[in-house]
Amino acid sequence: MRWATAYLGALAMATASGAQTPLTTRQMVALPPAQANHTARRDLLSVLEPVYDIDSGMMVSLHGIEFRSKPYGTRYPGLCRQDRLTLKYIPAGDGKGRDAPVQPYGFDSDAIYAAVRMPVDPPAGQARDDGVFQPVCNAPTLGSGTSWFVAPDDFAAAQGAHVLAAVIAQVRAGTLRPLACPDIFDPRKQTCEQVIAASGGLDKLDRIETCAPPPGTFCYRFDLDLNTEVTVKGGAADDALDPAAITSVEVSQYIIVT
Repeated sequence: MRWATAYLGALAMATASGAQTPLTTRQMVALPPAQANHTARRDLLSVLEPVYDIDSGMMVSLHGIEFRSKPYGTRYPGLCRQDRLTLKYIPAGDGKGRDAPVQPYGFDSDAIYAAVRMPVDPPAGQARDDGVFQPVCNAPTLGSGTSWFVAPDDFAAAQGAHVLAAVIAQVRAGTLRPLACPDIFDPRKQTCEQVIAASGGLDKLDRIETCAPPPGTFCYRFDLDLNTEVTVKGGAADDALDPAAITSVEVSQYIIVT
């Protein structure tokens, strides 16, 4: 009961001052159901960016609304992150097309990243959460022109950025030759090297996926410029961002059909 009393006191102080007073873990876990629900929902809304418009995209019926968290830092200086939550909708009731009512039923989530500069290893002795409040990851600092890409986790985003940069630099320098690439748009007019060199770097990166590498190695698939996939395999020391060696590179191109 005394923690509920402390919660109500903190809430009253926050209301009076116009600011939220953070609660301790002990206070949070002791909250009764009504206050726990209120606090959790309040905190969730506090980290979400506003939704300024709702768009069905190329679909006739609305299938989802995207929410994004405010940008925050990762343990790798230079690498920022946002969490995306897509509230899913399904048609419900009479009507056709855009005139049919829709209702929410669930959500999907993933993480997107921005390498505002090439990520580096965390400083020695840094706790895992110490990089969350990197000034470079503040929303006003990032700006609307920031390039974001999907990645499975912070490490894959950081190491993947290094691997992609190394591949493009070595291909452009002529020190790395990709495997045969029959699945590019015009193999008679372009070489595999030219496609990779022209695919850009982090500014054109859409997605990083991992491809189950053996221990001591890495395997990444990079989606670039909405039409090019580059698969890279190589070796790296545990937790190292820079690749020790790149053993193979493949490139293909594709057309998105909607």
